[in-house]
Amino acid sequence: MDKRKQIIIGISGASCSGKSWLAHRIYNINPSNICIFELDKYYKDIDDVKNLKFQHDNPDALDYDKALGDFKKLMNGEDITIPIYDYESHKINGWTTCSPTPMLIIEGLFAFIDERFRNLMDCKIWVEAKDTIRYDRRINRDITERGDNPANAKHRYEHDVIPAYNKFISKNRNYANIVYVNNNVLGEDNGTLTKFIDILLH
Repeated sequence: MDKRKQIIIGISGASCSGKSWLAHRIYNINPSNICIFELDKYYKDIDDVKNLKFQHDNPDALDYDKALGDFKKLMNGEDITIPIYDYESHKINGWTTCSPTPMLIIEGLFAFIDERFRNLMDCKIWVEAKDTIRYDRRINRDITERGDNPANAKHRYEHDVIPAYNKFISKNRNYANIVYVNNNVLGEDNGTLTKFIDILLH
């Protein structure tokens, strides 16, 4: 692989806007030539995060230096091991290998916050969805996928997710080259997504 021809795409947006969903839809077009680099896997130890305001919705919860070091190895043609982060226990419970590919996708809630990562991106995509849709997706995900109960999920959304979005995340929309509006049920494709990916990849 000629790393000079690598394309680096950044994908960010609010919690449950559909960032991971979009990244995997792009990945599924050509899995052998695309690698998804998930920044959310680089959370610091829970002891470092629990005292932060908004905790995991605070960008200081991420180990950007470790993430950047790993990503630059990918850019240089090296395999890396990415942490498998358990969102229930907030601990790393394994590792997965990521290999360099012609297209690298940096995806995550905080993907546009660190200037060092932004400067590596050839294209920055902001995924946008209505507040009510994001709320429903988030509560459903936290209950069904992360073992939370409805009361805790709603409290966290209201007291951490929304204020952290307003303080740290929303302004990063200004860095985007492309805004993808994602108000459909995740998994649906009315033709807009297909056209969007086709334009992006060509």
